[in-house]
Amino acid sequence: MGVAAGGKTVPMAKIARFFQRPDYLFALRFWLAALLAWWAAFSLQLDKPYWAIMTVAVVSYPSQGMLIAKFIARLSGTVIGILMVTWIAGISLDAPWLMSLYLALWLSLCTYVAGCYSGMVTYACALCGYTSAIVGFGISVSPTTYALFFISQARLSEIALGLTAALLVTFLLPSRLDNRLFLQAAQGNRQRMRGLISACLQEYVPERALFLRWYELVTGLMNAKLLEVNDSWSLLTDKTLNRRQSGLTRRQLGLASGLLSLKTQSWHLMRDGGGDAVSYLNELEIWLNEGPFPPDTAPPSPPTGLTARRAGKHFCTTLLSCLEEERPQAAAAGEKRTGPVFAGSRVFRDRHELLLNAARTFCSVLIGVFFWLGTDWDMGYILTVLIGISCALGAHYPMVNKLVLVVLAAVALAVPVAYTLLFYAFISTTELLPAMLAMTPVLLFAGVGKTLSPIAFIFFHVFILGVIFLINFANPMGYDFSRFANMALAAVFSVLIVVLVFYFIPQSPDRVKLARMSRAIAGRFSRDMAREPRHAAFEDYVYSALFVTRVMPRSWEKQRFIRLCCLTLAISRIRSRAWLHASRELVLPAAFIDALMRGEYAVCRVLTGQKMAEGDEDAWGYWWEIGTVLGYMNGNMNGNMNGNAVGELN
Repeated sequence: MGVAAGGKTVPMAKIARFFQRPDYLFALRFWLAALLAWWAAFSLQLDKPYWAIMTVAVVSYPSQGMLIAKFIARLSGTVIGILMVTWIAGISLDAPWLMSLYLALWLSLCTYVAGCYSGMVTYACALCGYTSAIVGFGISVSPTTYALFFISQARLSEIALGLTAALLVTFLLPSRLDNRLFLQAAQGNRQRMRGLISACLQEYVPERALFLRWYELVTGLMNAKLLEVNDSWSLLTDKTLNRRQSGLTRRQLGLASGLLSLKTQSWHLMRDGGGDAVSYLNELEIWLNEGPFPPDTAPPSPPTGLTARRAGKHFCTTLLSCLEEERPQAAAAGEKRTGPVFAGSRVFRDRHELLLNAARTFCSVLIGVFFWLGTDWDMGYILTVLIGISCALGAHYPMVNKLVLVVLAAVALAVPVAYTLLFYAFISTTELLPAMLAMTPVLLFAGVGKTLSPIAFIFFHVFILGVIFLINFANPMGYDFSRFANMALAAVFSVLIVVLVFYFIPQSPDRVKLARMSRAIAGRFSRDMAREPRHAAFEDYVYSALFVTRVMPRSWEKQRFIRLCCLTLAISRIRSRAWLHASRELVLPAAFIDALMRGEYAVCRVLTGQKMAEGDEDAWGYWWEIGTVLGYMNGNMNGNMNGNAVGELN
């Protein structure tokens, strides 16, 4: 009886959790904004009201901060795209092939630039490209300056209307989702930080588990920085709390780069320092885990036998410095330490993949143009527009094969739903209110679906955009089956053409991407070691590369890449600390850097020992710390990786 009851309880619990997950308030906001844009566009007798409704669908996110940021990105991208297509039309309006070529080049450039950034900057760059495609290919039916002006002003005014409707509703029904997600991420990161520091004090932690914990902490902190940006845009956020938590997250990112050296120091002390080191580390672990984090009490005092040794004293100083960075009093120093994480030269960019994305966009658009102009398909321009949109937005998705399947499934569902609404529900009424009532279940269904999971968001996002596009809300409504069929064929063919291009110009395998990333980080590290320490910039560069790998499945190449990142960050941070606190800069010999990049840790340890023997008391502790890192990496990686972790990648 107990088993049966338990068997019934589990499915019911899953159903309950499913109905707790959707954000019904977001679905309500999306529904109200779409109907408001629809009503306003019809009331103002605009030419293409579906652009206003589609704008609401595009910018509507469960995250209120993302909606506001996308409002700015979409408006600016639309304006730049219209200005650019106006210039292109001025030099090639009477030559369809030449104008198509220019538009394809502009789309490719926008796709490339979009990949160089993240967040809403990427979206704004992509929008610059496909706005030009919408207007440029749209005037092919009537290639005149009047048509260009008419479509441009219609596009700008209706997008502005849709953005206004979405923004107005989000002001009327604000959400605390951004703040809740940011604080939840911050709480999770505090627990990960506590667990990782505790692991650094333990006598034995499996190497793979240690690096996995470190990787989860770094990606969690980077994700928190993105959530922080969304929260800063939100209407109900506490700005003071946001800044304070942002400073803590930034300090934790800085601290994470030095935790490997903390572990390697404790590892060596427990091996060579006797009972004093072991007992003190046990005391520290108990103290760290018995109260809140960051700890609100002073750590236990180290025994005299430990601090009497230079190595023990350096370890205690490093540990106290790490713990101090977690305290709220360190907020001011942490906040002015660096600028944004995802900015400028601090961001890793895979130029090879970006060029491939631009090439895919150019080839896809040209194939669509040949298909359109070569067959004299009257509505073929829609195909090229959809191809441009698909490439501009989808080229940067890391798992494009899965994305294509999701998009195909969404389009396949959108076609019958749009057909049913247009030729059964809308055609039977001439009033706006009954049409809105017929559309309401679809809008609410899509709004709820977009909050279920990331994959569900993509599916329902494409689905509702497809429905709005195929219905083509005109004023008055049109019921031309031939037009509907052409638009449906264009939607399906556009996805198939993009699939074909991605088949012949595939994305690089993960192992190839990781190899390129490793070479880039090794090169950046070598250059940075030859000049004044710039650890903060190097740290952000490595973290941005690590953040890219979060969507890659676990593999040996990925583990090896994480170890490389951890090693280079640890040495860079040690050198930066020495530059701040020692009497002179810690200069790494060229032979040391070359051997390190080849994975010859034994050679590096010999050179480190020579530096320690030179007798510079200020620098001795930092060279000893570097030696512990090399000893740990050599001892734990030599058997697993033949002592050539970096060399194999180079």
